[in-house]
Amino acid sequence: MEKSKHGKRNHREDGNTGRGRGKGRPSGGSSMKTNPGGMKNENALQPPNASTSVMNVIRKKVDPETAKYFLEISNLFDNKEIDLEDRSTICANALEETKGKELELVTDGVISHTLQILVQGCDLEQLCMFLRSCIQSFHVIAMDKFGSHVAEAALKALATHLEDDSSRVIVEEILNRICKNIAADATNVMCSCYGSHVLRTLLCLCKGVPLDSLQNFHTTKRSAVLAERLSGGSSRPGDQNLTSFEHGFPDMFKTFVRQMLQNAKNDISTLLTEKNSSLVLQTVLKLSAGDDDELNHIISILLGYDEDDNAQKKDYNEQKNKIVALLEDTAYSHLLEVIIDVAPEELRSNMLIGTLKGALFAISSHHCGNYVVQALISSAKTADQMKQIWEELGPNIKELLERGKSGVVASILAACQRLETNRLEISEALSAAITSDSESSGSIVARILFLENFLREKSYWKWPLGVKMSVLGCLMLQSIFQYPHQYIRQYVTSLLALDNDQILQIAKDPGGSRVLEAFLCSSATTKRKFKVF
Repeated sequence: MEKSKHGKRNHREDGNTGRGRGKGRPSGGSSMKTNPGGMKNENALQPPNASTSVMNVIRKKVDPETAKYFLEISNLFDNKEIDLEDRSTICANALEETKGKELELVTDGVISHTLQILVQGCDLEQLCMFLRSCIQSFHVIAMDKFGSHVAEAALKALATHLEDDSSRVIVEEILNRICKNIAADATNVMCSCYGSHVLRTLLCLCKGVPLDSLQNFHTTKRSAVLAERLSGGSSRPGDQNLTSFEHGFPDMFKTFVRQMLQNAKNDISTLLTEKNSSLVLQTVLKLSAGDDDELNHIISILLGYDEDDNAQKKDYNEQKNKIVALLEDTAYSHLLEVIIDVAPEELRSNMLIGTLKGALFAISSHHCGNYVVQALISSAKTADQMKQIWEELGPNIKELLERGKSGVVASILAACQRLETNRLEISEALSAAITSDSESSGSIVARILFLENFLREKSYWKWPLGVKMSVLGCLMLQSIFQYPHQYIRQYVTSLLALDNDQILQIAKDPGGSRVLEAFLCSSATTKRKFKVF
């Protein structure tokens, strides 16, 4: 087979002519077909259906001539033989060669890599032509090990055209058709490790999230969220300037989410605890932050109420045992943490009063549930809410530290300062948890600086050399030194009791240096600050 410098395929004299599929070229080839009922026509593609169980996937080897053609195209890119001005033309010509066999090619392990390059290098018109040909089977492509990468590359290529007003109509038309296809098979796509990733990108694209911000909505590291909460910043995705995403399609996004939830309504209990689907639901919630009507609708469904019921008006006691039990599941605890972060204020308040009241300490002691309590503490908006939390957790500060749930204690310290309530109580409770009645308070700061190390060794603990200081311990002290001086005298005295070498070691540690900075900005007297330095 010969090819031109623009990647146009010169066909043999077999009845096929032109750049794409000629009249004599068959169009039924597919490497990944659904065949749920032993259908005689193996080329028939099953319509997407949310109730469909695992589909029987039949892979078909790409014909040698087509495989050779795409290998040559791949070599052109690998060898950097393509001029910049020719790139778009070559990509367009190569994509035309996929007509009639898109599913077969995008799910091929080798050719899929080439197609990723092609969809990113072609113009919008050619990209949309390719996607239109794939839409009927887009849900299958999204769930495929290789096809998912092509799907995601194509979606990201679409995203580059969102700021061009002249392109929005065609982009919207393509996205709308893709959303309908995915929504029809929502459960399967959400639960697929590949489909979940593609779906999260699609949701972000509908909302107008910039490409460089996609990762913020795909997944979030709990350590990063905790650091943001304790540093005084907002942990709420709704505060990430979603309103500045000017190039999305908000109505399409809402319709898409509602269609998915409607089609997956019989599988909600599975979606809550399945890792991949939980990630999709977390993305939906983050992207819906700030839209209280939509959040009430979504959260009411996720918490187990009928779609027509408003969750904020329901008695959460009905769901309490179920929710608390589910919090032992990692995927569900991640999801509920996001629900608490984004929930409208009245709904969040009712959740605190109704669902979790009386169970906070038990949940805090769990390796998954404690993050939900941290989110609840950080989302408290009033002193009264914080006092309710303190009533349950305040008497258990020592137990929380001993059980390794320092993040909960750190969250309480930060929230008490933010809301200016219970600061004396938490200050004294932390001091009592770190030192016994027979010990002086002079070692408080040292022990908190190396919190986990101290809790492990306790009775024989000594100041360690060359050991990184506790991240959570340092965050606690940063919060403490923001308190009024009359509440933290023992902590200031303890810091002043450290020798010069220890102060120098603190200053050299990333977390320790921030503790010293917090002390310098504290309400301690200037004389005491000078004494440290």
